[in-house]
This record gives sequence, C-alpha cells and structure tokens, in this order.
Amino acid sequence: MTKTNKNLVFPINELLEKPIGTTIDFAFETDVEFEDFQTKSNLTGDLEIMRIDDGFNAKVSDVSITVSLPCERCLGSFTHQIDELTSECQFYFDAP
Repeated sequence: MTKTNKNLVFPINELLEKPIGTTIDFAFETDVEFEDFQTKSNLTGDLEIMRIDDGFNAKVSDVSITVSLPCERCLGSFTHQIDELTSECQFYFDAP
C-alpha cells in the first residue's frame, strides 16, 4: 500500500522490527523553495524504503518539478521541467 506524504518526513520506524527485504512505499507531493530559482509546480515522486542488513535502501523514482530559470543570453526567464527517473542510496546504522 502506498502512503501519501506532503512534508517529506517519512515514518520508517515500523521497518526496524521487520525482516530484511520488507518495503514501505510512499508517494510525495509538496511545495519546495530554492534560493536561486522559482518553482512553477510541486515536487512529486515515489519513494520505496527497503530494510536491508544493518540499514535501509531508499529508492526514489518518477521525481518531477517545473522551475523558472534566468536565461543568460537574453536575461529573460524560461520554464524547464526536471525529471529524475530513479535514484538509490543505502543508509547504514553504523559506518561500514
């Protein structure tokens, strides 16, 4: 079951007691702000967190946001959609 999240804080405490290979899925959609450019849409995507030996594997997928950027040539602004298909990272309880 996928849980929806709007604040990018994901409760993973239930995975601590689960066997290795257990996953939790989240969908997220939230407002974000950046110093250097303006956002034109919410940040959206999916997150799968898997219990691994001595930690967690986090995989984000289908991440998307539309931003407004300054053009260095004409000094106007243009919009650009940024998409990330998949990215993964492992987080360990102790340093390997």
